[in-house]
Amino acid sequence: MQELKGREAWNQVMQLRTKETRTKGIANTLGDDEITTILATMEFFGASNYFLKQTIFDLKRARYRLFDWIAMCLNGRWHYEKNDDYNKVVVKVIAHSFLKAGGNIDKFIEDLRITDYQIVSHTKE
Repeated sequence: MQELKGREAWNQVMQLRTKETRTKGIANTLGDDEITTILATMEFFGASNYFLKQTIFDLKRARYRLFDWIAMCLNGRWHYEKNDDYNKVVVKVIAHSFLKAGGNIDKFIEDLRITDYQIVSHTKE
């Protein structure tokens, strides 16, 4: 998995805003099962409970588009309390998957479901 660096990663995610699929106006159209996939990935990589709850609000209630939510995460939305470094790993995996999918939400969700990022993140490309 390529190393994502701050502003560069944010810029790449923001460039996909016009290519992001499955949106209605300014809202995402994710289903509950898709949000569960995102949350399960986050939980697997050790996301804090606060980050998980914030994500549920962001994606289910506020319905932020994914590019917007990921960009906010890249800007530090993952950091809420001391010792939450696993949240940074979560953001790296989510951002990488989104970029790999090119803004296509179906491909992004499928990638989260089939790619073993635990193995990918421990190997060099």
